[in-house]
Amino acid sequence: MIIVNRILAIILGLVLLIAGLITVINIVLGMTENKSWLFHWHSWYKYSQNHFWSKGPSLLAFFILLLLGLVLLILEIKHRKNPYINLKVDKTSVQMQLHRSSAEKYLANVIQNMDGIASAKVSLSEKKANVVATTHRRKYKDLSMPIRNTLKDHLEKIPLEKYPSININVKSTRTNNS
Repeated sequence: MIIVNRILAIILGLVLLIAGLITVINIVLGMTENKSWLFHWHSWYKYSQNHFWSKGPSLLAFFILLLLGLVLLILEIKHRKNPYINLKVDKTSVQMQLHRSSAEKYLANVIQNMDGIASAKVSLSEKKANVVATTHRRKYKDLSMPIRNTLKDHLEKIPLEKYPSININVKSTRTNNS
């Protein structure tokens, strides 16, 4: 989302810059020669003088723009997970971080390579490690402890500042749990 925001900000900034320059050029040409350069604003001006802005289509356009602005504002204000996890280092002047998605992919791959696991997804935060694993076994409840131990072993290899609590959810593609 950060990359998309930056690209949109650059595009919007360029559009506003170009629109501003075109407006200034049109105003200067309109004052000197009384004709437009790129936009024929005379018809727009006449339309705006004779049009009531409190009528339906104008209010609908304003309302849609207001809702779009509010949605964009809410998306920006919405709290997102920090993409990095702090690592413990010996020197106080050095700060190291691990990219969260890389750690999640690594841990999911480790769990998925375990015997009996068909797929795995790991969600990692500084407080909690959530694992959702899928198996084709009928008796799948006994997989929680090996998954927990494997995840704990691999998490301990990473020098985290604080180790998260582990939450395991094993699901079976089969319905019978006998």
